[in-house]
Amino acid sequence: ARRDQAEMLAAWSYYQNTMPSRINDFSKSVILNIQQRLAQNDITGRILADEALSSQYIHVVLPAQFAKTTYLVMPISGKVHKFEKGDFLWPERFGDYSGLRAQVGETSWQTKYLQNPIATDKTYIKEEMLREENATDCYGWDAGTGQIEETKVDMVYAAHDFPVKDKITSDFLGSVLAYRVKKVLYIVDCYEAKQAFTENLAYVKGIDSAYRGSIQIIEDKANGSPLLTTLQDEVPGMQGYDPGTNSKEDRVSLATQWLNNVVFVKTRFNKLNNKWELSPALQNLKQRLINFPFVDHDDIVDAWSMLILYVFLDLKYCVYGKSFTDANMIASESEKCDYSTVFFNKEGDTWKVLDLGIKY
Repeated sequence: ARRDQAEMLAAWSYYQNTMPSRINDFSKSVILNIQQRLAQNDITGRILADEALSSQYIHVVLPAQFAKTTYLVMPISGKVHKFEKGDFLWPERFGDYSGLRAQVGETSWQTKYLQNPIATDKTYIKEEMLREENATDCYGWDAGTGQIEETKVDMVYAAHDFPVKDKITSDFLGSVLAYRVKKVLYIVDCYEAKQAFTENLAYVKGIDSAYRGSIQIIEDKANGSPLLTTLQDEVPGMQGYDPGTNSKEDRVSLATQWLNNVVFVKTRFNKLNNKWELSPALQNLKQRLINFPFVDHDDIVDAWSMLILYVFLDLKYCVYGKSFTDANMIASESEKCDYSTVFFNKEGDTWKVLDLGIKY
């Protein structure tokens, strides 16, 4: 099940929809979910991720080795078992578990024995691969106002993966907001929601209004194609993205090679522990990346990989830096034009030369 999305979804569908219907008397019945953890989005993981559902359960964890001092109270006898940090659950059978740990490998040890599920060998991104930094340490982000300092950054980007339809059964809009300073891309926000086409139009125009001169990367499929056509004369900086024949998995795998240049910005300050944290939206994106492809909705993952590939592949060829505004365009007939200048616009995979000024 941990390697097969269909199996995982079938298990959750049974647990969520079928099994509760078998209860004869809700006032006298209880559902127990007893399992060895399989993956972050197994049944236990889904229960814990749902605030309303998790409030109906008591979560008890029995790891092979305890990470902190733990008291276990036997519900019938009342007897208390105390385990100190580092103690083993069943040393009489497994000793210090070192032989078993070496045999099963670190992924299985963390997931199945410590009940701390980490990415499986079928996922593409591991948690330790993702960089996080406090807002106060990220150049170009004003921690006081919680805004991008646009005068200090090279470019602001927003990548969108729009759903096919606006029906209740359709996919989500997945959107990621980021800015680039030299060769580092800072991800500051994301958005995931069901939207109708008219709402999609308003969303793109809203991004353009908030970040003038930004680049909006839009997958040239589904609702993205008519959106590009509808707004082409109204919103500058939109770039149609054609994924070609590459699958979602291929794109995520390719994007991982630039993870050292991608930073998740901790924009939320927790006054209780005096620490910077990821916003709930970015935490959701992070979890989807770690769980991919074992996620119900991968639209926000598509938007993320599209953003990474567009920014770093274009930077690699050094052909596109900013959208064109009065601040960065030069008249080719100007006497100050003592170098070669080429203006480009990009539509899908086609680069269009707008003007050429040469003076040696």
